[in-house]
Amino acid sequence: MIISASYRTDIPAFYGRWFARRLQAGFCRVSNPYGGAPSIVRLDRDSVDGFVFWTRNLVD
Repeated sequence: MIISASYRTDIPAFYGRWFARRLQAGFCRVSNPYGGAPSIVRLDRDSVDGFVFWTRNLVD
């Protein structure tokens, strides 16, 4: 599975430490933008093939 991360928030610019902790935990909870219960997304190596990060704050 490829995870498109930080489309709604800028993880690379603002939440790098949080993301590192989520990787250590092996999962994260994702809010449903249309209401309803949050989903749990596995982040372990067996489940994830790669991440796509979206940012507007690239550093040279």
